[in-house]
Amino acid sequence: MYNKLDKLDLMGGGIDVNRLEKVKHSRGGVTARCPACAEHGSDNTGNHLRIFPNGRYSCIIHTGQLGHEHRRRIYQLVGVRGSSAHIPLIRAIKPKPFQSIYRPTFHNLRLLKPSEMAAISDSRHWPTYAGLQMLEMRELMFYCEEGDDLKDGPCDLGTHPAWLIKDSSGICAQARRLDGKKWFLHGKHVKAKTLAHSLGSYPIGAAAIGNRSTIVLCEGGPDFCAVLGVAFMEDADYEDIAPLCITGAGNEIKDEYLHCFVDKNVIIPAHIDEDNQGMIAAKNWYAKIKKVAREVKRIKLDKVIDNQGEHIKDLSDYMGLLDPDKHLPFRVFEKCLCE
Repeated sequence: MYNKLDKLDLMGGGIDVNRLEKVKHSRGGVTARCPACAEHGSDNTGNHLRIFPNGRYSCIIHTGQLGHEHRRRIYQLVGVRGSSAHIPLIRAIKPKPFQSIYRPTFHNLRLLKPSEMAAISDSRHWPTYAGLQMLEMRELMFYCEEGDDLKDGPCDLGTHPAWLIKDSSGICAQARRLDGKKWFLHGKHVKAKTLAHSLGSYPIGAAAIGNRSTIVLCEGGPDFCAVLGVAFMEDADYEDIAPLCITGAGNEIKDEYLHCFVDKNVIIPAHIDEDNQGMIAAKNWYAKIKKVAREVKRIKLDKVIDNQGEHIKDLSDYMGLLDPDKHLPFRVFEKCLCE
């Protein structure tokens, strides 16, 4: 099944190279300024648009299934149809149909009850569950029921109530047990369960960014769930803040999702782990995102001490320190904690 833009390609659509800016030819095709990006004053260096020898074209910032509307705009601005055009024309070929295998299924999916949100907040010592309510309003957090791996586990393992994060794309979903206990999966106990048929590299929340100017890129579900609560407690403009979740430190940000960060302000609260993997992941994400974002900052959570004099490890821990009746000695959404 082809989208409308692909149908245009099949009917003889191509790109009028004469109407492009900053055109550079090479053995690998043509590089030029993307006309759709140029409409918004972007791509001044002229290297976003790539036209390949087989006729396919793409903006390297807006790629993959999520970039079809951007490609449609490129065609509207500089596209031509038919082989009789007396201008340099790179013709398109039939693309492969998009077939997504990344569609996890959910069991007893519904909205969380206030008592369930309160239980999550209490288990993490958060002062409020207002942030969870906001996530639910944006359709990013749900109740579901998921099971352990019965094939390799003890016979008493079964289905458990859980809270789940996903966005409207349904490409990736991750669940944690409401009782705070671990799942038994693949012969071991783990905190989080990424549902089968999920694309682990997909940043959960990408479909809900919209026009919000600030993105908080988190590692794991608890930090993702803490973002709007922290913003609420700090009187920040939480309506303009979009939480984004990478489900594991080992996942990189793929090029096809870079368009999410274009001209955005990005904050990365790095995990402080004994093996340093959280900091390594944050540095890698920072290096990738800064090429397209307006501004990128990493939060120095290792400088924060909890009430017992211990260093905190993540944004979820920081949320547990906030007290509405006490003065906040520092704020995540201010420059003092960022670099």
